[in-house]
Amino acid sequence: ANKALKVTFEVCPGMRKHMEILPKNGFIQAQSSFNAQLKFIPRRSLSKDAENYFDSDTGVLEVPMTVQVAGQVQPVPFTVQAIVTSSDLQFDQTEVDFGSCSVYHLVRSSVRLTNMSLLPQDFGFVAVPEFIEVQPNDGFGTLLPQETLEIDLIFGPTKAKEYNFQLCCKSGINRDFLLSCQGVGVRPPLSKEPTTQLTKDVMKVDGPRLFCFCLPKDSEISISPSAGRLLPGERCLVQVMFRPRLLDHKIKEEALRQIHCAKLISEKEQEINRPTEQE
Repeated sequence: ANKALKVTFEVCPGMRKHMEILPKNGFIQAQSSFNAQLKFIPRRSLSKDAENYFDSDTGVLEVPMTVQVAGQVQPVPFTVQAIVTSSDLQFDQTEVDFGSCSVYHLVRSSVRLTNMSLLPQDFGFVAVPEFIEVQPNDGFGTLLPQETLEIDLIFGPTKAKEYNFQLCCKSGINRDFLLSCQGVGVRPPLSKEPTTQLTKDVMKVDGPRLFCFCLPKDSEISISPSAGRLLPGERCLVQVMFRPRLLDHKIKEEALRQIHCAKLISEKEQEINRPTEQE
């Protein structure tokens, strides 16, 4: 137009929680243009607030918009289109139970983490307890759209007690996804004391325990008793005896070695005493 026009941007009532145009009013100078910013922040109530414009199954949004021009009967229509996707990360299980684990060993459990979004998402496990290790890449990475990644959780209790904790997986847009975990740290039911006695641990012993010592073949160590049964709280003195001895095959090996050495010495002496051609 050859004169300035006042324009007003209007958002339909169902979209006013999710969409905003700034500024709401403006003046367009003659033979000129005007820029406005459209801000779209979809919220979880979008499917209810804009059910006439949003398809929950496909995520497609089509919103009719209008620009009212002062002195002009017919408004200027346009359409805002978008595909709205979830920003969820999802575990394939809600709780991980590591069971009982010795304080001297590790237990590995796997969970699957899926990106429910149509967009790539960064993720990372933060504030991980010292008795848990998350792999691969120490629990950090990027998931492609609809991608699923297997995450290894390695539980290494440091004390004999019950563990109940949550692992926090944080997405790139600062959303938290929690995974509940539990496990029991135990010490071996039978353990050796410095006095070479066997004793039971105070944790998780609710019945008799059988024990057996397995010695290497041809061992020079003997243990008595080599097997037995201990009631809860009972102790048993175990004698360990070391009796070194020469075995027949060791004697034969040494004899052959001595013969071989003597033969080499004899051949060397003969070579030294052999007369030269000039002599």
